[in-house]
Amino acid sequence: MPIGFNPSNVWSPTGKFSLAVVEHEGKKIHLCGQGSLDKNGNILGINDIDEQTHYTLKNIKTVIGSVGGSMDDIVSMYIYVTDIKNLEAIHKIREQFFNKPYPASTLVEVSSLVYPELLIEITAIAVIPYERFIEPTST
Repeated sequence: MPIGFNPSNVWSPTGKFSLAVVEHEGKKIHLCGQGSLDKNGNILGINDIDEQTHYTLKNIKTVIGSVGGSMDDIVSMYIYVTDIKNLEAIHKIREQFFNKPYPASTLVEVSSLVYPELLIEITAIAVIPYERFIEPTST
């Protein structure tokens, strides 16, 4: 499991993230931006940040799980939102998917995402231990 840490001589996180994470030995997985899309590409949870955050994290969990990983293997996330005021709601949903130590995380507000109905997009980096890693099948 990656080791998240928050040095005492700098600011402390107020959300569900660590200031930095040390990777363990394993296969590094880079996920493209994930959104609240079902298997057919339909947007789920239109106008609902809770649902969109939930489905986005569920998609990340599914992608990482397909190669033997878990949410605990995520070392870093980049979160893009169309309204920074949704931060508290996003943290509440993240709490359902992550345990301490949390991944390092950056959240930024953007004017729009690839689909105008999306409120959030998340990309992630995970490191899956060799003993759990399952070689992906290409499509």
